[in-house]
Amino acid sequence: SIREMFAWVGYINLVLTVFNMLPGYPMDGGRILRALLWWRSHSFERATRTASAMGRIMAVAFMAMGVIDYITRSHLGGLWMVFIGWFLFEASRASYLEVAMKEDLKGVRVGDLMQRDPATIDGRLSVQNFVDNELLRTGHRCYVVREDGEVVGMITPREIRRIERDAWPLIAVDTVMRPLSRMTFVRPDTSLADALRTMGENELVEVPVIVDGRLEGVLSRADVLAYLQTRSELRAS
Repeated sequence: SIREMFAWVGYINLVLTVFNMLPGYPMDGGRILRALLWWRSHSFERATRTASAMGRIMAVAFMAMGVIDYITRSHLGGLWMVFIGWFLFEASRASYLEVAMKEDLKGVRVGDLMQRDPATIDGRLSVQNFVDNELLRTGHRCYVVREDGEVVGMITPREIRRIERDAWPLIAVDTVMRPLSRMTFVRPDTSLADALRTMGENELVEVPVIVDGRLEGVLSRADVLAYLQTRSELRAS
């Protein structure tokens, strides 16, 4: 009946409300807990870490109860509890990592991490020679292309993959490079968070750092990841 349907919907909403108020981040109850911890410790990162840990503990508890329920009663509701617990665990972990990354990037500028002396290559060199004598031997992924002492572009394996291998000996690097005049770039004083957003929006692995038309360096995702990994290791110690 309609009355039973409304009663069932009301019961589901009540369960969801209670579940959402559990003190585990990123649920609303966990956000309240984080706010209280932040007020006490004056450390947003530490408060988020503690609230997220509570969220993961609750997630493991949900998964354990779901497994026990399924084994003892062969009840499909147990599998739903496992799924909810897994979802909560991943959401809690991802939320904390996002907050931790924002904290790690706060106050850091592109100029702090960029490569000031990137590898260079003559633009008139053939793609074949470039691959054989530079790319495969050095391990560098990104090269600045110069001609007559002037920076004219950048080249990475991404541009080379677009060329048929048979044509490599016949094509010069400057014909497949990304011209500097058409490249997305950042400045040394750009925040690292903004630079990462720019790289993500343009699907870039490396981005040139330019001031007044002059190349100052290159920022790569590998440099940023290495920095974040070091910060993470120091935080865990």
